[in-house]
Amino acid sequence: MPRTKTITLKNKKPKRRITSKDRSISRASRRGKSDSHSTKSSKKPFFVRINSWLNHLSTAQFITVLLSIVIVSLVLYKPVTAFVGSNDILGTVITEIGDTGPDCDALINKLNTECWDVIPELKQTGNYTNALLLGIDTREGDSGLMNTDTIIVASFDHTTGDTLLISFPRDLYVPTVVNGKSGGNVKINSLYAIGEQRSDTDGLSLISENIEHWLNLDIHYTAMVNFRAVTTIVDELGGVDITLDDTYVDIYPYKELSTERQQECIRAKDYGLYCVFTFQEGTHTLDGEEALIYARMRQYTSDFDRARRQQEIIDSIKEKLLGDEQNLFEKATDGWNIYQSMVEDGYLKADLEYSDMIAGLFLVAGGDINLDPVSIVLDPSFGNGKYMFPGMVGVDEETGEGGIYVLNIRGNSFTQVAEEIDRIRDYAPLYQDKASVVLSNRTGEKFPMDSLARQMYDEKPYFESFFSITGTTEPESTGINILVFNHDKTITAEYIKDYFSELDPQVLYVVESDGFEQSSSYLEDIRIEIHDQINPGTTPEPTESASELDT
Repeated sequence: MPRTKTITLKNKKPKRRITSKDRSISRASRRGKSDSHSTKSSKKPFFVRINSWLNHLSTAQFITVLLSIVIVSLVLYKPVTAFVGSNDILGTVITEIGDTGPDCDALINKLNTECWDVIPELKQTGNYTNALLLGIDTREGDSGLMNTDTIIVASFDHTTGDTLLISFPRDLYVPTVVNGKSGGNVKINSLYAIGEQRSDTDGLSLISENIEHWLNLDIHYTAMVNFRAVTTIVDELGGVDITLDDTYVDIYPYKELSTERQQECIRAKDYGLYCVFTFQEGTHTLDGEEALIYARMRQYTSDFDRARRQQEIIDSIKEKLLGDEQNLFEKATDGWNIYQSMVEDGYLKADLEYSDMIAGLFLVAGGDINLDPVSIVLDPSFGNGKYMFPGMVGVDEETGEGGIYVLNIRGNSFTQVAEEIDRIRDYAPLYQDKASVVLSNRTGEKFPMDSLARQMYDEKPYFESFFSITGTTEPESTGINILVFNHDKTITAEYIKDYFSELDPQVLYVVESDGFEQSSSYLEDIRIEIHDQINPGTTPEPTESASELDT
């Protein structure tokens, strides 16, 4: 019998088996339209732990908490009376500070929850808080450009602590709605400009309305920055660090560079109006302009690769701002300086209120937040290529010339895309693990309708791939063996072990000396071998749509 290895999970733990009833209830509550923006009392110690929790903040919460730090810095450094009356929640809190203890009137204790009688919460629907983050294509001296070439929805699950970052490519060709009425198809990056040109809506509202319609969720917060915001943030922080596994070479428009970098320009051979930039393998500290160049280049790669690099820069900014090098007061000061610079210079638009900003800090104080966001890019590979495909629109019918490149959605509907995102959300840790799994039936018979193996196959948790095969019968073996060939896939291995826990599965992290080999056709990361004489124990009711395995 293979030996068992005990697995200790870090940060993540597998979710219990999810039934169709659970999922329908979860999605119904998620998609409800009744927002909660309540307040509650709390006596949880806060001040001494906030610095550590800030360091573990996930990327998607960065903008909310960045602005939260701004407000905290005001509480710390500005006269308290300046806030009274400016916001109902903060006004109540500040006027009542001092009632719960003699030390609560000291300015340094304003962050201690024992001194707060009212604590705000982030807006949410069905335990989800969703924020729309936009990067607009505007440049110095050209205010007419209003393309939103960065569109990210950050969705935080208050129940699990998981955060989804959903990036929309700028070339996505989408069906639109305006004030609830169907419109035509446009490239998604033009929606903001269309909204700004209409009298019955505006840019942010139009994008929010459409994303809510496509993904069937509520957008609670919006923030929009232009390119200059990136350079401002990074330069205020003294640069950000990135680490490259390989050397990256691409080109950037000459006219959009600073005078200093224009003088250093190495012209691209085939693109005379562009300069070549090389980012060598290894770790580098980038200044503001370098970070912007790295985040925007795409001539030799793709929009999809650019989306990933943009998320990398956002994560680097978060790490620099909230790292261990500064205490809370220094972080608050930096946050305020950055925020003030961006707003005053017109680099940032956001719809957060004081109460929302404070709520961001208290969310971090809870500590139950998974450290790594789940990054989803809606590119042609999303959902194994089932939902989107490239094409052209506007091609002259007679000459076959002209037209623009677009990314089409199959059936011109986001329904399947939204369902796929729901499934990723249901199995977020498994989606991040991206394991290939083989279910090997070695019993010599079909799985019973009520077996756990059949339920797993019908449910199809979010593995990178999942196949069922019939293996050779081995009478001397009994029970379930979980063979882990890729030792990095501990999250998936633990999930599978938990799934079959009532059957006492044996887990083996395979090494060459064990004599086990991956299936030549599947090269699986994990193989679940089910042998004879399994004690079925208490099995769940069969699913409604049971698949025929091993026919």
